[in-house]
Amino acid sequence: MELKDYIEFANKNPACFIATTDGDQPRVRGFLLWYADESGFYFHTGTPKNVCKQLKKNPKIEHRFSNALKSS
Repeated sequence: MELKDYIEFANKNPACFIATTDGDQPRVRGFLLWYADESGFYFHTGTPKNVCKQLKKNPKIEHRFSNALKSS
């Protein structure tokens, strides 16, 4: 697959999970993708939220997109 294929898939299936760290503990939460393009994958959150604090401390994340929730 090429980057354009990942971008297209993410934009068509914006529901995903993002894993961050809180000290030595993993934290996984559901997110909706705002949009994706060649410059990156964009999400929105508020600065008072724990996820924002975790991302500022350690910007390394993992995310998972799936189209399993779509009906056929």
